[in-house]
Amino acid sequence: MDSDRYEFKSIAQPKKRVRKEKRAALVVALLFLVLVLGAVAYVTTQTFFSRTPSHFVDVPVIETHLVSSDGNMHMFGTQVVIELEPGTAEIDRDLLYSVVSAAVNSLSYEEITDFYGMDNLRNAVRARLAGSFDETELLGVYFAQFLSDMPLPNLEGETIPGRNPLLDVFLDN
Repeated sequence: MDSDRYEFKSIAQPKKRVRKEKRAALVVALLFLVLVLGAVAYVTTQTFFSRTPSHFVDVPVIETHLVSSDGNMHMFGTQVVIELEPGTAEIDRDLLYSVVSAAVNSLSYEEITDFYGMDNLRNAVRARLAGSFDETELLGVYFAQFLSDMPLPNLEGETIPGRNPLLDVFLDN
């Protein structure tokens, strides 16, 4: 008599809910697989392309005056960074300064300011350092600054009393 009133409900989940759970589990599994493959690829590339860190030496800023072929004086400034192989003996910055300064002064104004000016100076520095380092120890010569082509005023001409002649150069440019 009471059994007629009770209805039995099925404990099976609807098909729509089962599909959503399978889809979510598949997405989680694929994300996990992508993360694992990414980690493996990262570790592999790090071991294949790893290189021992180099030793960089900053040479103090070099400022000098160069004479062009027409006789005008020009200011030139550069800061060079030398890259050496690790394990190379420590090198004195003042010594490097004098070597790079001599390399700058060995070039003409036109050689420094033409299209290949940096390459010309880089080759001059490498040539001067060739006796101090092996080819494998000197890895690179880089420029942190390379400022050229700033003409200096002709101080023998007429000047305005009480006025700095360098101002005329900056006001004219």
